[in-house]
Amino acid sequence: MQKWLFVICALVSTLFLKAQPVAQNSDTTIIPANQLGKDIWAYASQSVINIRRGPSFKEEMISQALLGTPLKIIAKKRNWYQVQTPEGYEGWTSAPLNRLDSIALHKMNQQPRVIVMDNTAFVYNSPGSKEIVSEVVLGNILRLKNNKRTKGAYEVIFPDGRAGFINASSVKTWNDWKRSIQLTGKSLEETAMRFVGLPYFWGGTSSRGLDCSGLTKTTYLMHGIILPRDARQQYLTGIAVDSVNHFSQLQKGDLLFFGRKYPDDSTAYNIVHTAIYLQNRQFIQAGDGNVQISSLDPKDSNFDNHNYNRYVIARRILNEPVYGTWSIFSHPWYQ
Repeated sequence: MQKWLFVICALVSTLFLKAQPVAQNSDTTIIPANQLGKDIWAYASQSVINIRRGPSFKEEMISQALLGTPLKIIAKKRNWYQVQTPEGYEGWTSAPLNRLDSIALHKMNQQPRVIVMDNTAFVYNSPGSKEIVSEVVLGNILRLKNNKRTKGAYEVIFPDGRAGFINASSVKTWNDWKRSIQLTGKSLEETAMRFVGLPYFWGGTSSRGLDCSGLTKTTYLMHGIILPRDARQQYLTGIAVDSVNHFSQLQKGDLLFFGRKYPDDSTAYNIVHTAIYLQNRQFIQAGDGNVQISSLDPKDSNFDNHNYNRYVIARRILNEPVYGTWSIFSHPWYQ
């Protein structure tokens, strides 16, 4: 009797569930940009936002975007946004985004801005206060409420409307930063060296932690140059300057690329790693746990035999015709 009662209850439950109306706006539905109206733009509103391969925390983290980076919204699913970064990279973020239309984006881009020049800094509730509004990192962009300093601090505004004060010594105004950039190998080296010892972090593009192409990308970004996101994409930029392992033609700031030939095509390479050349066969890379200086010279104590054996080519971006990169100062998303 109990067995039959269970069967009857199960059948009733099944019929009841089938009779329920299906929600028309299921939270599993991906809403494309053309159904989101005109507000398909936003700025990264946190010091670093994570970008994943899909709309779930279980998905691989593939990149990050720094505070103030303009983003184009491609789609929405629940509280996740599929976004495109200025270099064209696409992924999903759960970070809160204040959506804007293109007119509002360009209007905000005309307002005074500052860029964070310290690896880590803080925005405080008021000048001299210890009450923190937010941590910020190298490359973060904030709007200025005005150009005046108050007790050695600028009043700044976040994309989500938060406001606070940051020490003037930790930032440069947008125009001052542009004027101060020196497109030299030495300057690139000095920037890259600031990351030595920081942890390797897959998908990382900030001074909290970086992967190999995140190191190259962030170093160049602080010189106003936007590189593609991944090593295999950066491999397609600049001009080739060495591919025979003697390194005599290399200059500081050249990008090194490492990989293996495809088994079915001996003329093509699967690029899996990148680094920045320094001098005397020394280079800086994010790998083996942290950002470190390694060597391509077997005589050196920091010789990297693994990467020496898979070295493919070096490419030069500085002071060469623009090929596959963008200037942050002329990129339309920053205008």
